[in-house]
Amino acid sequence: MLEPYFFEIPIYRCNPEIHEKEMKSKENQYTIEEYRETAPDSYQNMINYFHSTIWYPWKYNEIIGWLCLYILGTQFRGEYYFTTSNRIGKGIRKKKFKYSGKAFEHSLTRTTSSNEIFEEILRVLERVNKNEIPFKNRYFDLRTFKTIGKFVNWKNLIDKLNSFKYPEK
Repeated sequence: MLEPYFFEIPIYRCNPEIHEKEMKSKENQYTIEEYRETAPDSYQNMINYFHSTIWYPWKYNEIIGWLCLYILGTQFRGEYYFTTSNRIGKGIRKKKFKYSGKAFEHSLTRTTSSNEIFEEILRVLERVNKNEIPFKNRYFDLRTFKTIGKFVNWKNLIDKLNSFKYPEK
């Protein structure tokens, strides 16, 4: 692929809220609630053990793939890389990602404003995340994309990154 990616979106096994619930449930398995009052030092040691050896942060540990966005002509497209693990479980230890193909393509019209293009891209990403296999029941972390997307001149980006005009290196 010669088209340059302009943004990469992490794909997660689950959203942060589900991860937090799972971690809380796991923490409850490693602690004895009665010790909170009767043996507070032991209870705290259980909590410390759990947080130092079992608990892991969601942000980088639950990623199972990447959605890479690019422009081809007047189309906004996405390709994806997905984990090679046969079974996607909690906190996959050894991750290897492989190119998995085109996720979607969507034509953009030249008459829409930059803000309308951004809103349209968001709608496409949310639709793909909600309806398309293998993304259904997964979580696209669009927070960074939404933060920066409001400030991007999308018309200029599409024009300059158009693969028919983009110089090969």
